[in-house]
Amino acid sequence: MPLKIAVVLYKSKLLSNGEHPLMLRVTQNSKRKYVSLGLSCPAHLWDEKKHTPKRTHPNRELIRAIIRQKETMYHQALLDDKQAGSSPEALIKSVERPHKAPAFFSFLQELIERMVHAGKVGNANVYKDLKRTLKRFTDKPTLLFTDIDQRFLNKYEVFLRNKGLADTSMSVYFRTLRA
Repeated sequence: MPLKIAVVLYKSKLLSNGEHPLMLRVTQNSKRKYVSLGLSCPAHLWDEKKHTPKRTHPNRELIRAIIRQKETMYHQALLDDKQAGSSPEALIKSVERPHKAPAFFSFLQELIERMVHAGKVGNANVYKDLKRTLKRFTDKPTLLFTDIDQRFLNKYEVFLRNKGLADTSMSVYFRTLRA
C-alpha cells in the first residue's frame, strides 16, 4: 500500500498560545507517524478539507509556502527508488536525518588502505603525506568535504609555503587532493 502524506492541524495538543501545532502526517496501512512543521494555527483559521490555512489567516501565504516546501521534500524522497515501499518511519528518517557525508580523513584512510592492499605502496605514501600535512594544517579533528573550498585551499597553500616546501612538492599535494 502506498504512503500518503498530508498536513493536518493536530487538535489533540493545545499550545500555550491557544493554537494547535501543524503536523505532517505520513500514513500507510492505517499506521500513522507525525512530524512537526514548527508552525501553529488557531482551529478557526484552518480549513480541514483543504489542509491549508483559511483565506482570513494573516500569515496564510507564508504557511502555505512552508507546507509546500516540506511536502515537496517528502514527495521527492518517496519518488526516490530507495524509498519505494518503505515504512512511514523510514521515510521520515530519510528526510529529517539525511545520511552524513563521510569525513575527509576517514575517506583518505580508506583510500590508503585500498592502495596498500592493491600493492600500490608509492601512491599510498603520497596520500599518507597529504593526510599528515592536512592534519597539521587544520585544527579540526574531523575535516568534511564541504570544508574544502577555495579559501581553505588558499590558506593551505600559504601554510605549505611557510613550511618551506618547493613548488613541485606543493603541486604533488594539490594534485593528490584534487584526485
